[in-house]
Amino acid sequence: DNTYYQELLKGEKGAGDPELLKLATDTALLTDPAFRVYTEKFANSQEDFFQQYAVSHKKLSELGARFDPHTGFSIESLVERTVRMSIGARE
Repeated sequence: DNTYYQELLKGEKGAGDPELLKLATDTALLTDPAFRVYTEKFANSQEDFFQQYAVSHKKLSELGARFDPHTGFSIESLVERTVRMSIGARE
């Protein structure tokens, strides 16, 4: 849900969880004007967040993104995918 974005904005006002770890990428969502627009949009509208999440998730899936809890996220390269598909086609 959009709680992440709401918490970022609360933290900026001093009302957030003081123990919440903020990485440089989290801070960039508040300080970079290009990202700030989306931070505010998603904090204020869970519907907008879910709509964009669905589009992004679909795009990553189509690009071959995989999630393995032990290794994390990965996106197969075009070369890797071509090799895998050609091997699979022979089996």
